[in-house]
Amino acid sequence: MRKQPIVNQQIHELSARRQNPSTLQVHLIWMLVMFMVKILFSCEPAKKSALTKALETDQYAAESLARIGYTLREIEGKVYVLFSTEKTSYVKEKLKDVAALVEGAEAEKIIAQIESEADSAAQGFGSMFG
Repeated sequence: MRKQPIVNQQIHELSARRQNPSTLQVHLIWMLVMFMVKILFSCEPAKKSALTKALETDQYAAESLARIGYTLREIEGKVYVLFSTEKTSYVKEKLKDVAALVEGAEAEKIIAQIESEADSAAQGFGSMFG
């Protein structure tokens, strides 16, 4: 992948133009989000303990699934785990024996459902203190 050199080049260009830090920070955040990929896995409820063990293995290691971050949900009788990361090959390698990759229309539907639940939960929490 040639993502890193492009990011370094854009950072250098912004620094050369002497833009204020807030503009530079906005561009850096945008570049990080741009490279994030949503990847969804599923497994049967009977395998949830194995999935949880794989997700929590080496939590404090420099590279681990726990540090990448994930959302774990039970929907329609299955257990789903959603990642937003650029390290897709690492995630696939770690979960290959425990969960199946979900792709296509089914993945889009489940991802939308997970994100809408998270948004409504955030709105509900905000209204408590609003």
